[in-house]
Amino acid sequence: GSVLDPCAGTGIFSATAPEAGIVMHSVELDSVSGGINKALFANGVNQVEVSNFEKVAASSNDELYDAVITNVPFGDNKARGKNKKDDARYQNESLEGYFILRSLDKLKPNGLAVFMSGTKFITGRSCEKLRILASYKAEFMGAYRLPNKLFDSAGADVITDVMVFKKHSLDAIAQIADLRDTDPAKLGDCGVLYDNFISGRYFSIDGA
Repeated sequence: GSVLDPCAGTGIFSATAPEAGIVMHSVELDSVSGGINKALFANGVNQVEVSNFEKVAASSNDELYDAVITNVPFGDNKARGKNKKDDARYQNESLEGYFILRSLDKLKPNGLAVFMSGTKFITGRSCEKLRILASYKAEFMGAYRLPNKLFDSAGADVITDVMVFKKHSLDAIAQIADLRDTDPAKLGDCGVLYDNFISGRYFSIDGA
């Protein structure tokens, strides 16, 4: 199906995609990395845009893609600079928060999103609101914390989480929106707001 990579770099996910059945739409802010990506992978099927994601997101419809896969950029709201003015949505969110929430907007109902990010999103206290907002849009399916030596070859000693979301169906999204206004506690009871995830305890062995 159609796959969005909103922070594509030189195109590692395009390079490793199945040879058939995948249409990649890649977006990359950096002109050098984006230029390499475009030279290697842009063709009559795959699309590569050298642009900030805010501009691309604001000029396209939501619910376009069967899947999203990306290495999420991280930084606070200031790190977004003037780019945040190109999209009216989530202007007060961090760089990481914007990419996650806006990517979920672009996902079709029941589509899958795979995000690689730092550890802050899943376990950071400051990201609890962001985890709630993401859960309104999609079900958190699970995550895996990669070893910090995985990116030694790139000169990065970082811990990375790989997390998977499944976009709610249109009917579920409508019901969630109604419960947010009428009975928000029920969203916890029915698992939309999965407590161990929302509270940042997903990786705790005993959930405590």
